[in-house]
Amino acid sequence: MVIQNAFFENTTCILKDENQNNVGKLKYPSKKNLEECFLMVENRKLEIKQSSNNKWSKEVFENGKLLHEIQTDKWWGKLNITNTSFEIKGIAGWKGGTKIVNKEGKDFAKIRSDNPFFDKRKYTLQVDKEENKPLELMLGLYAHIYGSQMKTYQVFIAAACGMISFILFK
Repeated sequence: MVIQNAFFENTTCILKDENQNNVGKLKYPSKKNLEECFLMVENRKLEIKQSSNNKWSKEVFENGKLLHEIQTDKWWGKLNITNTSFEIKGIAGWKGGTKIVNKEGKDFAKIRSDNPFFDKRKYTLQVDKEENKPLELMLGLYAHIYGSQMKTYQVFIAAACGMISFILFK
């Protein structure tokens, strides 16, 4: 496994390999909208945007052609990316994170936020050097950032509901 790092510069998340070479970029329209973006990797430019048919899905396009769909489970928030050779899984535990697993169930990469409690917009990736696939890695990084944003909103809503309950039933 090799260590790679991703970080934000304004609205662009940049992934660097272990030699500090650019692997790819996720360019978001704003600091608050982490749902839609342009993904640049291997001299390719893909667009991730909201599905027009399903509010629980994002679509990945290249030159207007649909390549992948990123589906969100309505109840648990699990992300599934179609037409890929890997699966996205959450990592349970105190540090949390996202794991990318190949079809054989072998870990391809693990992605963690540098601070699991507050999003400092810095990420550490442990990548299997033998299976280094930049596009899949960038899709996994997108899924991690998007999933982390959803988790942050869930924690905020739960805390607000807890405070309201405390005030009402005190």
